[in-house]
Amino acid sequence: MLYNAAAVVGPEGIQGTYRKLHLGSLPWVSEGVTFEPGKREYMVQTTAIRAQENLCYALSSNHVGGPEAPGSYGAGELDEERTANFVGHSTIAGPSFPAFSQIYAEAGGTEELITATLSFEKLHRWESVFPWREWRATHQSGTSELIAEEFRKLAHGA
Repeated sequence: MLYNAAAVVGPEGIQGTYRKLHLGSLPWVSEGVTFEPGKREYMVQTTAIRAQENLCYALSSNHVGGPEAPGSYGAGELDEERTANFVGHSTIAGPSFPAFSQIYAEAGGTEELITATLSFEKLHRWESVFPWREWRATHQSGTSELIAEEFRKLAHGA
C-alpha cells in the first residue's frame, strides 16, 4: 500500500510518522486514486500537540459509528456516496511537568465516557521555565499584531 506520508528523522533515526487521512479526490486532486488513507491516530496526536504548543489541557471529542468497514476513498469509490464514518478516540491531553505532552485519557472506537484528574499545580510549573503567555504579551505582541493586520487586509481588501 502507498501512503501520502511524512517522517520526522533525528540522530537516533525515525522519531515519528504521519500518514495523511483525508485524501483529495478527482476531479480536483488525484491522490485518492494513488494512495490509501492513513490510520486514525490523528485525533489523539492532534490533541496532544495542541496541548503541548499552548501549555494547556486540551480535550477532543469525536463521534463513533458508521459503516462497519470505512471506504478506502480509492478510485473504485469516487462515484459512490460516502457514508459518515466516525472513529472515536476522544482524548484528554496536556503537559505534566516535566513532560510537555501526556495523554491522560483516550477512548477507543466505541461509545464510552473518559475522565482524567488534572493538576493545575503541574500545569503552572511550566510558567517559570517557559513563560509563553508573558512572551506573547511582550516581545511577541508585535508579531501577533502584524499577523492580525495581514489577515484583516486579506478579509477586507487592502
